[in-house]
Amino acid sequence: MVRSHTPRAAPEALYERALQYYHNGRITAARRLLEQQSASTGRDLRSAYLLGRVLFFDNAAEAAQRVLQRALDRHPCHVDTRRFLARIQISLHDFESAEKNLLLLLSQTSEDPDVLMMLARVAAARGKTAAAIELYRRSILFTERLAEAHIELAHMYRAAGLGQRSDEELKLALRLLPADHPLRRPVMSLLQR
Repeated sequence: MVRSHTPRAAPEALYERALQYYHNGRITAARRLLEQQSASTGRDLRSAYLLGRVLFFDNAAEAAQRVLQRALDRHPCHVDTRRFLARIQISLHDFESAEKNLLLLLSQTSEDPDVLMMLARVAAARGKTAAAIELYRRSILFTERLAEAHIELAHMYRAAGLGQRSDEELKLALRLLPADHPLRRPVMSLLQR
């Protein structure tokens, strides 16, 4: 008995090729493949998400918004789709819709710096300067957490006898920390050893 090629292989192969085109900056080629897949088999969530991104970067923001909104209608909890839809809505000056999507995201990921920065942009566009400043300040806290990760990695490198790599991590941490941060002094003393 000879088995035929399964119909699922073709959409998967199209998606993988479209993703490769997207990563290589061949946006129009990715768009053609994804639209071809959509016309023949419908659109799964990851294909819809990729098509939304491709359409946006191919200067078709309104079409991207429609694709992502339809994807969210079917999969309302997909964080990346909602985040990118909000980014598109901000670019289209649809601040009300963007704010609704961002507040939903914030309820799920309260410390996501990307969501906080987009909310800050919306607040600033609406003339809410104090709220924008507070949101930007909250998003900056993420860089301090990244600095702490570099410091911990530096300790690991130093314990493994990799002093130069440890120093590189400490220098990165210093660049991320604000001038008045209490960790700056201990990091600088570690660098002087």
